[in-house]
Amino acid sequence: MSTTTEILLDHLPAVLDAFKVAGSPTAAYERLKAFPAIATISLSSFRAVASAIVETAQRLHEVEEPVKQEIDNLKEQVTLLTQERDSLQEQLAELNNNRQPVKQENVQPPKTFEGWTVHTNEKGYTRLHKKVNGKVQGIYIGRQWDKAKALERIKAAGLLIIV
Repeated sequence: MSTTTEILLDHLPAVLDAFKVAGSPTAAYERLKAFPAIATISLSSFRAVASAIVETAQRLHEVEEPVKQEIDNLKEQVTLLTQERDSLQEQLAELNNNRQPVKQENVQPPKTFEGWTVHTNEKGYTRLHKKVNGKVQGIYIGRQWDKAKALERIKAAGLLIIV
């Protein structure tokens, strides 16, 4: 056998409509007694449970409208963002199609730089070497020779001697 709450929830649209039209729990009960399941509920049980269910449904309805509006706003934003994304993807595809490969110049490093000996090994890695205070110091530059990078690394190592 179903509980009062289950019966009323099964007939929720009719219960809400009856309360709206009748205005009181007793009058709503009289209208709903046509349903055999509701006729098995006592008036006192109906008043207690139906009033709570109707109040909860009204509160949910009050909260539901702003939530629906927010969902609609978010759907609009998603649509706009999707259109923007598609536009950006088209622009990116166009840029990728028009892209010209960049040819890097193979710059040969000098034999010396700022008093340092420049050495490039067989794998193409460039290092600077210099004897400082009786010890050979080495600084890694990388696979491409770059004067600015070399000067920066020398300064970072604290080994730049300005004469």
